[in-house]
Amino acid sequence: MNSDPVALIQGQLFYNHGSVIASVGYDSALNLATVGPYLKSVDYTSLKPLSNNYLVRTGSGSSSHVALIDETAVARIIDLNSNWVAYLNGQNSDVLNDVAQGSDAENMINLYQGYQIVFHRLALGDIYVNGSNVYVLAQPYYTVLKEGQSATVNDVFLYTLVKQDDTLVVSGIEQVQVPLS
Repeated sequence: MNSDPVALIQGQLFYNHGSVIASVGYDSALNLATVGPYLKSVDYTSLKPLSNNYLVRTGSGSSSHVALIDETAVARIIDLNSNWVAYLNGQNSDVLNDVAQGSDAENMINLYQGYQIVFHRLALGDIYVNGSNVYVLAQPYYTVLKEGQSATVNDVFLYTLVKQDDTLVVSGIEQVQVPLS
């Protein structure tokens, strides 16, 4: 497991993603101590820090590769948000590969259908587990535009990921109402 979240995020940006999100980084304030009491979809006291980081081994022999939970989860959240921009802006539907079919996450990505989006920043926080579910706290900052109207979103979200085949996909996206301090 990568103990340096900044290096973990930078590694995933280097290998996986385009530049539709202006800035992606780590925010240490996105943790259970700060956000946990405001979660509605899961009892935050049941969430544990990621300790077993093994997801799956693919291939065999010299072409085998071990996929790690932290790398896969961070890559999936960045990918989901990047692909969501392209989806809403009418460029492609790759975002549907990032979510579990028929899940709450699939419904959430369609929430702004018909809007254009400008994605300013994605802050990623800590990663937690509970059984087979993986949870990532994040704070996207984007502007949605439709018919001359705009709204800026800068809320905290809890992404729930589940194993599907040899990877993780997003099954839930909870918008967390954290009071301003």
